Amino acid sequence: MIRFITSTRIHTAEEFMDTTLLGRSFQRLAQFSAMEIKIRLNAKSGLASVFNPEIEQAAPEDILVFIHDDIWIDDWLIEFRLKEALASFDLIGVAGNRVREPMQRGWYGTMGTLDEEFKALGEPCYAVGRLNAPPTYSNNIAPVEVKLLDGVFIAVKAATLHASGVRFDPQFLYHHYDLDLCRQCEQAGLKMGIWPIALTHAQTIGDLGQAWFDSGTAYLNKWSD
Repeated sequence: MIRFITSTRIHTAEEFMDTTLLGRSFQRLAQFSAMEIKIRLNAKSGLASVFNPEIEQAAPEDILVFIHDDIWIDDWLIEFRLKEALASFDLIGVAGNRVREPMQRGWYGTMGTLDEEFKALGEPCYAVGRLNAPPTYSNNIAPVEVKLLDGVFIAVKAATLHASGVRFDPQFLYHHYDLDLCRQCEQAGLKMGIWPIALTHAQTIGDLGQAWFDSGTAYLNKWSD
């Protein structure tokens, strides 16, 4: 079974399925694939409290997809794409970085203080489009191994997480949970990659405010770089 797992501020399942990009696109695809969606409604706690229980409860053969609620799944063949991708990589996503540099606060780059301009680092790769953006925005259409994945979409076999013991760290509520997960996976010897899956992401840029910056400090302190 493919299980999509998401967290949302919306209060009811009906509203979620009718109004969010993920809910609307999932209804279209679920008619043709063996998929289900697990939704934490009215979410106020961190993502680890949503994701980790689903990891524990999953059957080893399940494919878990941790996904934002503002994603439209364009790909009619997503079941095939996920199985194909996870035959090549242990974890896959649609945005990430082939390089991780010292003191890097974000998967795409970093900033030394909140007053500084955000600086791209490494070799960022995408296989995801944006609303109202031309297809040329997606500059990566081939599978590629990466060091860091963006948490907008991360897929993994439940058996991989069960065997490795990798889990989401509760100290990272809504920021850096993805980078921390990638560092744990690297430490466990797991291989991460970008895979071409047709998705559209509504948000153009994440929140790089004080909460993000402080979370980045905690992340850098944890990993001592």
